[in-house]
Amino acid sequence: MNNELVTLRQARDAINHLVQGVDPYTGEVLGEVAFMQNPKMIRTFAFMSDVLTASMERRRPKKARIPFYITEEELERVEFPEGDIGVLQIVKAINASIQDEARGKLTAALLNKSLKKAGVLSAAGEDEQYRTVVNERSAEFGIKAIESTYRDEKYMQVVYSDQAKKYLKDNLIELMEQDQGN
Repeated sequence: MNNELVTLRQARDAINHLVQGVDPYTGEVLGEVAFMQNPKMIRTFAFMSDVLTASMERRRPKKARIPFYITEEELERVEFPEGDIGVLQIVKAINASIQDEARGKLTAALLNKSLKKAGVLSAAGEDEQYRTVVNERSAEFGIKAIESTYRDEKYMQVVYSDQAKKYLKDNLIELMEQDQGN
């Protein structure tokens, strides 16, 4: 843990002790300290503790994502469900064939990102990462959009036909290699 996180934790712990009426350095009960009896002061300290906690969370190092990869043998074992299926079913079938539990798993976001980079899918929305959509090339690969409903909201779901599943089995290793680290 870096020094900044240690300092933030010490400051938060000191404030929490004060809120509880305890001297943060000696552990002695503070007794009747007037300003510590004021509810506004207690709320202020509680708020400061929350701010320090949030600041600590932002500074924690993120776990490094284990890169996804799949072997030719594992890819041969992939068994996709029948019919048109969504990206989550695609990812689930691929991950089920990976035998090494310590390896990174494929996510829908990573697969979509790779397919966008290859020009097979596109992004739409305000921030260009909002949602994945089909484009003029998607049909060449057997990927289409169908109207679906989720929680009474209609949307266009990207689905993969048997042709798309074959494309993924034939090209997944190459798609993922081009995208790792980007």
